Amino acid sequence: MAIFVVPELPPPPTISKTPDYPVYVPGESVTITCTSSRRDTAGRFQLRKDSNLLTNSTGSDTTFNHRITDLRADVANTYTCVMLVQVSARWLPSAPSRAIHIRVIELPRPPTISKIPDYPVYVPGESVTLTCASPRRETAGRFQLRKDSDLLTSSTGSDTTYTHRVPELRADMDSTYTCVMLVHVSARWLPSPPSPAVHIRVTERPRPPTISKTPDYPVYVPGESIILTCASPRRDTAGRFQLRKYSNLLTNSTGSHTTFTHRITELRADMDSTYTCIMLVHVSARWLPSPPSPAVHIRVTERPRPPTISKTLDYRVYVPGESVTITCASPRRDTAGRFQLRKGSDLLTSSTGNHTTFTHRVIDVRSDTDNTYTCVMLVHVSARWLPSPPSPAIHIRVTELPQPPTIAKTPDYPVYVPGESVNITCASSQRDTAGRFQLRKDSNLLTSSTGSRTTFIHRISDLRADVDNNYTCVMLVHAYARWLSSPPSPEIHIHVTDPPSRPIISKSPDHLVYFPGEIITMTCRVGRLGEAGLFLLMKDSMPLTNSTEVQSHFTYHMVEINRSTVGNYACFFLTQVNGRWIRSPVGQPLRIIVTELSNPLFSVDSPDVEVGGSITFECACSEVHTETTAVLQRSGEDVSDGWEVLGKGGSLTFKMDNVTLSDGGEYSCVCRLVVNGKVLTSAARARKRVTVKDNVWIKIMTQYSPVIAVGILLLFTAAVIPIAIIIKRKKGNEVHFYDLNATNTPCSAETTL
Repeated sequence: MAIFVVPELPPPPTISKTPDYPVYVPGESVTITCTSSRRDTAGRFQLRKDSNLLTNSTGSDTTFNHRITDLRADVANTYTCVMLVQVSARWLPSAPSRAIHIRVIELPRPPTISKIPDYPVYVPGESVTLTCASPRRETAGRFQLRKDSDLLTSSTGSDTTYTHRVPELRADMDSTYTCVMLVHVSARWLPSPPSPAVHIRVTERPRPPTISKTPDYPVYVPGESIILTCASPRRDTAGRFQLRKYSNLLTNSTGSHTTFTHRITELRADMDSTYTCIMLVHVSARWLPSPPSPAVHIRVTERPRPPTISKTLDYRVYVPGESVTITCASPRRDTAGRFQLRKGSDLLTSSTGNHTTFTHRVIDVRSDTDNTYTCVMLVHVSARWLPSPPSPAIHIRVTELPQPPTIAKTPDYPVYVPGESVNITCASSQRDTAGRFQLRKDSNLLTSSTGSRTTFIHRISDLRADVDNNYTCVMLVHAYARWLSSPPSPEIHIHVTDPPSRPIISKSPDHLVYFPGEIITMTCRVGRLGEAGLFLLMKDSMPLTNSTEVQSHFTYHMVEINRSTVGNYACFFLTQVNGRWIRSPVGQPLRIIVTELSNPLFSVDSPDVEVGGSITFECACSEVHTETTAVLQRSGEDVSDGWEVLGKGGSLTFKMDNVTLSDGGEYSCVCRLVVNGKVLTSAARARKRVTVKDNVWIKIMTQYSPVIAVGILLLFTAAVIPIAIIIKRKKGNEVHFYDLNATNTPCSAETTL
């Protein structure tokens, strides 16, 4: 009988997975390990997938490993191990191990990666920020930033974004960078596929450019211009340039060049700064900045204060030929410098050395002198002569001289004599131009006009020898508040010569009085030897006759003179000097008297007289002839016997007392004059008849004289009425009357024949 022995089954092996994840993602690998539950028991192993044999080991071992290298998505299986132990030539299977579960799910979607700034290339020292972001806003996770395939850094906590800043790039940071997102699923952080890679390319910076300034001054003043030039360090390398003031961008170039210039046309105080250039070189579609160039300092200081400028003489307008002195002066007495005098915008002249004032004399002003003038003062600051702003401008305005006036004299004689008058007329050469006139004698001012006019007349009313001179006119025209002097007019000469002598006039025969029918010879002679001329004889200032030849004397015969010859005779002569006939003074006048005796004045005291009375005649001749004698005539005959003659010459009183009857008759008076041996008798004045009568009173007086005498005495005693007794007394040509009751005041009556 056979005996059956039933062995015990081997104990089930252990099973494990490495890595032991609760969940897997496609593409991962996992190793399943079957291990004997006893170290001293070996056997064969069978790996079952969902109770189906998946694989088995060969040989007898205590462990068996099976690696699944490429997990696929959407796989979820259970795995068990069975161990076969050889007992009595038989492989006894153990009970299956506990089951393990391998679950494969889809990978999380890869995150995004970005860099800021996103440059195709970087230079050392720059900064860049890498940002990992979840592909879905609602999905958070952890991020891993990888450089090439190496973990660079990772986030902590669960976020939808993660940023990493590289503050200063170096050459060893040139690499590719990716992000992986870990999403928490079933207690495992599942990694996403890596994000697309970004490349951070780090290249060396371009070499710094050079910077220069033109003009290269140690200091500048406001208003000046300066050119800053940035230049590539290599002639074959072009790029763009950035000009920086301090660290701030001031301006940049456009296009690619090897040089760049920036002009600051008007410096200000706020431009005092340091300036640098940066060159941008185009590399891999990026303009890479160079390190900054060495800095240049533009130092801006205040300008020196502008100097003052003045001109002497300070006219608003000048004329050619005048002089003017321009003076530049420092605004401060303690500040010296160099001066530049500018004409318009051009340098005219400059001082040498350091001064507080500078003068420049323009000796002969010309039309091209007309311009504005300014002074600039250069003050030495920091090894540079700093120019001040220009002084206020002064204008030297140059205008043409007024045209010289015309000059004329009226009358226009080549020569004048003292006592004559002459008018000098200054006139503008242009009718529409008025001005003031100066009349000059030689070069000295004689007189000037007042007010502005086109003509000026000066009269010299009494020429003298010191008037002999040259005369010119100058016209002053008002322009720009100044009276501009014209050149002098052409000269006129007033030549004053001594007048001819006063001629001498004489008559022959030289009588005081002439009578009709006589002959008189008048002679005019020059007053000085050597003189000659044409003579003019005048009567009562009216021309009578003249000579026809130039001679030293002139004779004129007057035949059969008459009353019309009476008058004052004088002469002058004309002598020729420099083509002019000059008149001599009129000689001393000579009077010619032609007389015809005038009738006398004849009167009688009483034409009727009684015997024994008296007769008085008054006979008066003209006093023109002092030698005239009055003659009393009776019946045409001179009477003298028995007559008392009072007076003398041409005014006589004839008186006769105790007249008789024989003394009656016709009486007349004539004037008698002896002239040149001739006796002239005037016509008899109207006759006066005298009648002599018998005297009745004489007869009475003879018979009754005692009675009459008593009566007369009584009358004188009782008289109350004044009795005027006229006492005649002859004194020369006067007749005096006396009033006995008055004050004996004489009254005179003068009669002229």
